[in-house]
Amino acid sequence: MSGQNHPPTRMAVLASGLVTLAQTGTGAAIFIGDAILGALHVRAPNWYTVSFRENKVQTGALAWFVGSTVQQNLLATGAFEVSYDGVLVFSKTLSGRLPSIPEIVTGVEIVMRSRMEEVEGGDERAKALEWSPSSDAGGSRATEL
Repeated sequence: MSGQNHPPTRMAVLASGLVTLAQTGTGAAIFIGDAILGALHVRAPNWYTVSFRENKVQTGALAWFVGSTVQQNLLATGAFEVSYDGVLVFSKTLSGRLPSIPEIVTGVEIVMRSRMEEVEGGDERAKALEWSPSSDAGGSRATEL
């Protein structure tokens, strides 16, 4: 078994890049906005004066924290995929829910059993699955699946 991040969609990656661009633009406006407006001989609009001149720290913090939160939500897929030996055992994206531990164990046991049956002499190894630690505690056995 292995864990890894499920890749986000291309649209989500693009949108995240636009958020980064907006964050960078906000930072530039805070630090060099007056110089840019002066060079263009443009009078600063009222919203710029209030937000960027008078509240530089608050505007920068807002852009940083809100932008980072939006990026995180854009790139999070919510996927929880469990594979064993290259075989998908459980998929949250397909089922829309998280698995229970018995579902994962059952899926892994089924994959193990099928792999053992493919190998010569796999019948003896498959019999080893008849007992599991959970069977002593009143749990289900692999053969009862």
